[in-house]
Amino acid sequence: MTGRDLTAEQIVGALALPSPGASPQLEPLPLTAIRSEPDNSMAYSLGHIDRSGRISAPALLTNLGWSVGDHLNITALSDTLVLTRTPHGTHSVRSTQFVLLPHSARNMAGIRPGETVLLAAAPEYDLLLAHARTALAAMISTHLRSRLDSSPR
Repeated sequence: MTGRDLTAEQIVGALALPSPGASPQLEPLPLTAIRSEPDNSMAYSLGHIDRSGRISAPALLTNLGWSVGDHLNITALSDTLVLTRTPHGTHSVRSTQFVLLPHSARNMAGIRPGETVLLAAAPEYDLLLAHARTALAAMISTHLRSRLDSSPR
């Protein structure tokens, strides 16, 4: 496993959400990894998935530098799909205009046609995250709870 693969796994692990109903034990993030100002290390896009599993994402694919024919691995982590470019991936980039999520992967992540999906590209790690609607709801809920917990009463 290369250093880049290990780092990509660490990012995915940090972004993985707990299963519903679980009471997560939150550990503090390393402060050096948190940037106080927005930067260009990540790119985001919201889109609707169509019946064939396509989500329009030309800017993200350009940002990642992915081209038609590049091989991808797709891993399901609860309600998030992780797409990584690899020489021997079982899937491939079919267009520079959209991301195609296979039916089996969509089912594992609970992504249904017509739903909104958050795509998050990390060019530095050559990976793309596709978050299902349930992941979006959990992220927003967690964010709001942390704000409420830290506000003076």
